[in-house]
Amino acid sequence: MNFKQAFYSKLEDCYLGAKIKYSKNQTKNGFTNLLSIKEKYFQKIKEYLDTQKIYTNTYNKLYNFFSSYLNETGTPFFYDTPIYKNIYAKVYSNSKDTNLFYKTQNLYYVKSDTIYNPLSLQSDEYTFNFLTDEYVQNPDNNKNKINFYLQDIRDNNINIKVINSKNSDYINIFKQNSNEFSDDFLKFLKKENINIKEEELKKLFKSYKKQNEVDFFIHKDARNFLKEQFNLWLFFYVNDSVTDWTKQKIEDINSLKQIAFKIIDYIADFEDELKAIWLKPKFAKNTHYVFSIDTIKTHANNADKILKTIYKDTKFKDQITEWQELKFIEDDFDIKNIDEEKYKFLPLDTKYLSEENYYKLLSSFENLDEILNGELIKSDNFQALNSLMPKYQNKIDLIYIDPPFNTGSDFEYKDKFQDSTWLSLMHNRLELAKEFLSDRGSFYLHLDENADYRGKELLNEIFHDMECKKITFNTNATKDNESDLFGYKSFGNNFVLKSSTILFIKNENSIFNKLWKPNRNASLLNLGQLDLIGIPKTQTPKKIIDYEYYIQKWDDGKLHHKKIDIKDEKIYPLSDIWNDLYSFTQSEMRVSENISFYSSQKPENMLRRIIQSSSNENNIVMDFFAGSGTTLAVAHKLNRKFVGIEMGKHFYEKYLTFDKESKQYEYRLGLLGRMKNVIAGDIEFYAIDKKRRSSLSKIIEFKGGGAFRYYELESYEESLNECEYALNENTIIDYRKSKKLIKGLKKGENICLDMNAYNKEFDIFLTMSNLLGLKIKNIFIDKNGIKSCKFENDEVINLENIDLIQYPKLKNLIWWENHE
Repeated sequence: MNFKQAFYSKLEDCYLGAKIKYSKNQTKNGFTNLLSIKEKYFQKIKEYLDTQKIYTNTYNKLYNFFSSYLNETGTPFFYDTPIYKNIYAKVYSNSKDTNLFYKTQNLYYVKSDTIYNPLSLQSDEYTFNFLTDEYVQNPDNNKNKINFYLQDIRDNNINIKVINSKNSDYINIFKQNSNEFSDDFLKFLKKENINIKEEELKKLFKSYKKQNEVDFFIHKDARNFLKEQFNLWLFFYVNDSVTDWTKQKIEDINSLKQIAFKIIDYIADFEDELKAIWLKPKFAKNTHYVFSIDTIKTHANNADKILKTIYKDTKFKDQITEWQELKFIEDDFDIKNIDEEKYKFLPLDTKYLSEENYYKLLSSFENLDEILNGELIKSDNFQALNSLMPKYQNKIDLIYIDPPFNTGSDFEYKDKFQDSTWLSLMHNRLELAKEFLSDRGSFYLHLDENADYRGKELLNEIFHDMECKKITFNTNATKDNESDLFGYKSFGNNFVLKSSTILFIKNENSIFNKLWKPNRNASLLNLGQLDLIGIPKTQTPKKIIDYEYYIQKWDDGKLHHKKIDIKDEKIYPLSDIWNDLYSFTQSEMRVSENISFYSSQKPENMLRRIIQSSSNENNIVMDFFAGSGTTLAVAHKLNRKFVGIEMGKHFYEKYLTFDKESKQYEYRLGLLGRMKNVIAGDIEFYAIDKKRRSSLSKIIEFKGGGAFRYYELESYEESLNECEYALNENTIIDYRKSKKLIKGLKKGENICLDMNAYNKEFDIFLTMSNLLGLKIKNIFIDKNGIKSCKFENDEVINLENIDLIQYPKLKNLIWWENHE
């Protein structure tokens, strides 16, 4: 083996990472920007090594060490650790026997992606050329749909475009949302006398799709990790191999260590830079607000005057169009009738206002954040949790998450994580989540049999000072407990899976409202799916009669406790087996709870039970795997505040589409559309093929109303894309001189951040609110025409006086220094 070449190859893997190719015409994204920088960096390391007097035997040793830690992801970790290598893996212990150990425990999980490269595949007569010059790598961890289009046919070459977006200039090879070939494609092949069987075509495309799926990570402490591992490796090498301690042998060992540590420093410098970008707080952007009309009338100063101005806004016609798309108003709606009672809960989105009216409306509220019922954030959830920490630390009373279950399948979010990757993803986020819980907070983690045992290990490790209990949820419950719903799983050669696991974390101070339930089949209370909230009449209740029983219902715009006389009813305390909540698979109860991805909704009454058990009115409920928004919708209906984080493309879906090819309507109501529907009164709407309305809304008589904010966070990908790294005289990256996210600084008496130099979508006021932990009172344009914001401490900031000396935390947005 040529160990020099082998070592360079390993080093190249680490520095170039998974090789993402792009054409000259393709816009660079964050990762391609990063990889191009890494490539230059790698060349410089080779130049350094070429200046050293390194013998073949030294390259052998360098290869033997680094080959265990360097890999195609570009992140050093325990990559290749067979027993014969004697790799030392540290397992930290505490009072328990051992903590969970996995290879990626010291890594930040960034994303999973499939790397599609240009490729030519041969059939018997034809060459299929897959072209990826317009393919853009996935910026986040949501599933990036791949589209195949027929570009042209030349001689025996069939050229196929592989892209993310839709393109009507070419023939679509597959039917929409199908693996079946489109009629247009098959007709074209026939017209061109391309004689190839469909089975052969399917094999070719299947072969192409088997591309390299890569998990991207960042090491938390690459320098100390690699140096520790090298010292251990060197100990074994010296102990096993060195018998003759000559001066030359000692010099060789010292030289080897010096070279290895220099290489480690190069690797760690770059890894530390990635970590700093990953951990820096992120700018808020694309901020908008949704208010029901009655909320504006109740809380805004001069509401009638402002609304009249808004209705005349030239952009407001787009708001009316959206209301019609969502079936909130009739097609012949007349704006003159908007003050009618039936329109009082129409959700007004500030996206449909001119800038002038946007600021007029927001300035009319005296305490903007106080009147909001919640906020939706489109972002990778680690980035969101990290950026929101100052604002919500120790303030969240209930967290419920329903993360990807590590099933090995692929839904519309990534759900194909290897065990160690899934553990790293969850560990990173759960560590942050714990910091959000108030001293009365509870945490619910919903998993299935693919991940529940690993999830419990994680919770026991991170929430070691809290109690962890298990709830078994029957995912197939029916009106008749002895009856079952049939599906494809019913006929498999196994016991039919009917349950998932909810792990419940609480401490002795956590809010816990005792819930009771009647016998659903025999009850005369007519409660539907509701539970009874038991409020004790004594300090130590021991009998059923020691409680008073209530349900929550809306009346006159308020959520009231309605007392229930249980009479001679038999009621039972809620146990840890939930088999009485109708499944979302029952069409008569199904809420069409989104339906952007059909297979993953949880019943609203399951979330109602959790929220009523572990929170009170006006408490804050968080879901950072928000999905279709069930947690947030139920929290709002139960008069809780909510924080929802989701990064999938379904965040914005909200309307009806018509597929010309299949000639079918598709109703897509994503997270934002669903929450607008809730504000509008959770009205009856189409989902898939039937009209539906939430049974929970009917039972608690929820009418509608409220307000929330929605926005995005600058992504890690965008941060990488903005970085411009300067090279010093030795063409090594000079981090101190490199351009980070500083597009504009005004230097005068003070150093001020010039937001006019940034993308206009960046929202510095909300960014400051998140970073400084301050609520916004109102946003306005001052007498000098400058956009301004008043915070809860009555401090006023405008775009002309964002002083970095006065607000040092803002420096973290644009500077990060890991290198002296």
